Amino acid sequence: MENMEKILNKINEFTGGDVRFILLLLLLFFLPSFEALKNISAFLFVLSWVILAKKNSDWGGRWTVIDTILLLWILADLIISVNAIISYQLSGASFRDVIRFVLIAWVLSRTNFTNKRIVNLSIVAVVTVSIAILYNHYSVLNGKIELYSVGHINHTAIFLLISYSISLALLLFNFNNLNNYQKVTLVFTSIVLFLTTINTGSRATFGLIIIISLFDFLYLLIRVRKLSLILGFLGIFTILAISFSQNPPIALKRIMAQDSLIDDGIREKIREFSYYAFKQNPLLGVGFSNFNKIKL
Repeated sequence: MENMEKILNKINEFTGGDVRFILLLLLLFFLPSFEALKNISAFLFVLSWVILAKKNSDWGGRWTVIDTILLLWILADLIISVNAIISYQLSGASFRDVIRFVLIAWVLSRTNFTNKRIVNLSIVAVVTVSIAILYNHYSVLNGKIELYSVGHINHTAIFLLISYSISLALLLFNFNNLNNYQKVTLVFTSIVLFLTTINTGSRATFGLIIIISLFDFLYLLIRVRKLSLILGFLGIFTILAISFSQNPPIALKRIMAQDSLIDDGIREKIREFSYYAFKQNPLLGVGFSNFNKIKL
């Protein structure tokens, strides 16, 4: 009973009893792998925020420029979808995805979580992504780097890159404010996310992850200026350089082979469709997710 009570106290301390925080944690937990549960958590998070905001007469502060941008984004989404239905008799159903994502971003911008809670949310997010990608990579998809709820491998690569950037930034620039468990966790997630992002084979994310890593480490060296950090950075850089030279990742092989980023069948179709949509209506296009519904 005492152990259970300690666990419950730690959970309550971690969440603060805030239902919005709990639902956001669930959203981050389900985000990489569970489509239905992710959507349910997102809906409940937004709904709980609205209910509590109305109850407490606290809508997160004054109206700002970002609020105007997000509102216009939603209105533009609706107008584009209606135009697709009326002008081209195409589907306008995909407007719901954009509205859902924008609403989550809007609510987050008006939820005044403390820095400590934001750090905790970020750690939960990168840990969940790391576990999901390792599980998918080694057991479900037979070595394929792809997250079920994120989709196509290129989308997964971008998602992993964003997660890696968060993990590394937290580790390097918030190091003194982390406890030992958090430090160890972020070291683990940074390594996992770095390796899996590189293994996706995406040339764009390969280049970006190298640039982001170099920028973060160089910025840290400029701020701290410790010999141990400089030696550590040089050690990591040397290990990676040797590793890449001995066993180049797929993305690096494609870059070295000078494979074109634009001479690709699928990308060519996307460019043709984009040009067609622009010619049809330079302002509104032909709606969302109608790429496969138009024969050029």
